Amino acid sequence: MRTSSFLSICMSGCLALCAGCNDKNKAKEPVEKPDTVAEAPKPAEPAKAVEPAKPKALEYSAENAAKLIGDMEKCEYDFNCKAYKPLLSFGNKVSVDLAKFAADGAKPQKARAIAAKALITIKDPAVGKQMLEAAKKEKDFMLRDKLYSAAAAGGSDEVFAALTNLYLSKAGKEHQMQLRAGIRLYQKKALDWAIEKLPKTKKGQQVEVADIIVDLANKDSLKAIQDLIPKVKDIMARHRLASKAIAMGDNGKFDILIKGLKSRDQYDRSDAANFMAGVVKQLPEDKKAEVIKLLKAAKKKDRGGLTAMGYNKCLKVLEGGAK
Repeated sequence: MRTSSFLSICMSGCLALCAGCNDKNKAKEPVEKPDTVAEAPKPAEPAKAVEPAKPKALEYSAENAAKLIGDMEKCEYDFNCKAYKPLLSFGNKVSVDLAKFAADGAKPQKARAIAAKALITIKDPAVGKQMLEAAKKEKDFMLRDKLYSAAAAGGSDEVFAALTNLYLSKAGKEHQMQLRAGIRLYQKKALDWAIEKLPKTKKGQQVEVADIIVDLANKDSLKAIQDLIPKVKDIMARHRLASKAIAMGDNGKFDILIKGLKSRDQYDRSDAANFMAGVVKQLPEDKKAEVIKLLKAAKKKDRGGLTAMGYNKCLKVLEGGAK
């Protein structure tokens, strides 16, 4: 009886011990790790927009040029004329056709002006003479200006000679402003011509030549202008040169303008005041009182209107009214 009980107790203890061992072993077993969470895929970058291919520039051909010129005939202004830039891109290849159109009095004036403007940019000397002849015949002031500039733009020596001869001729009197604009396009060539020509020009035309010098003179021209002034007979031409010299720093040339203010001729006085107005801020302090007195006296004698503009501008500065 006791033996059975003892055995029963031993077996129960062993079973309990074994159960404890199992629990201990379970505790030692590694805990299962959770499955790794997969990262969400990055969104694909949006595809870059493909720029549309630029249209291929129109190539020159006689047919293309003719079509574009036909389209240009309907235009009034170059900035909104679709034919204008393609025609420019053809360069000298289309200049003869453009010149023919620009010179044709039967074509619309505004379209002819567009053609002339294109030629100013293209600068083909081969059409200069044709444009000059067209300009001489043209009645419309604005178109004539473009035609003269188109004639000069190519830099032809033949056209330059014709322009300068016409500029100083009786026949060119009506076109002087446009001729002057064309001559200016020759830059140094025109300046050198005017400096050499001025002393040899008769008194009645010296103003026109002096105007070219004033238009084109630069800081390197001061010595040439200073040397020219004593050789110039026309008082208005001297006013122009003196004003330009003053603008370049030679304040001693105010004496020439002051002398002009003392003239008995109202137009000479007015001209002196007009050319003093642009440089009057440089007038030396010791000359101000004299100049103010002369300006007021000349203004009092003057008829007023346009001829009084120079007096008024100078007095406004000298009497403290100018800002």
